[in-house]
Amino acid sequence: MADYKNIYQTQADAYAELVSAEDHEGHLAQTLRTLLAPADKTVVEVGAGTGRVTRILLDLNARHVVATELESSMLQQAQKTLADQRDRVRFAEADARRIPVDDKSADLYVAGWVLAHFRSWHPSSWKSEIRQCLDEADRVATDHIAIIDTLGTGHNTPTVSSELAEYHAWLEETQGFERTELRTDYKFASSAEAERVLPFFFGDRIYAHIPQGAAPVVVPECTGLWTRKAR
Repeated sequence: MADYKNIYQTQADAYAELVSAEDHEGHLAQTLRTLLAPADKTVVEVGAGTGRVTRILLDLNARHVVATELESSMLQQAQKTLADQRDRVRFAEADARRIPVDDKSADLYVAGWVLAHFRSWHPSSWKSEIRQCLDEADRVATDHIAIIDTLGTGHNTPTVSSELAEYHAWLEETQGFERTELRTDYKFASSAEAERVLPFFFGDRIYAHIPQGAAPVVVPECTGLWTRKAR
């Protein structure tokens, strides 16, 4: 398994290149527009990473985004990526369990590919750790809570570990979330480019899912969006 903490701390440039190839058909933006209607709303985003979802929210005409991220190297990359949007974004280095914003100061809360990590980073206490994150989400948002997490890279249908499946079921059965499934496939100019960009994050197993031959190359990915009303 990849050391994701180390990747986030030391490989922000490689991560930015990786996600720039993700969701080449724009399905996430379409789904966020339909389910959250972020236009003219204030958004608190946790796990902003290098700013890919932040950019999507801004392109969907969010009024303002507070983009929080625990790892300073990722946040610095996001600040560079979104330098043209400084008047619409506030960046904050922060833990998802302690968001530095006032109560009910945002319409929407979005967590992109972050809360699932608590399942592996805190194997004996993950429910209480994630519940802290959800309590923060309810504290800051007035409208909707949205969680984006993986349903499997390299697969045409949702394929996740038993641990992630347990986490997903917990969100749906005890925390009141509804799941929407979408494809966020990666697109590369060639198989060689895919083989250069993907393995540092997905490991050697990803080689089996990279098509050979005709270019461009598309590597399938399934993603879930879990939403509920803020409380």
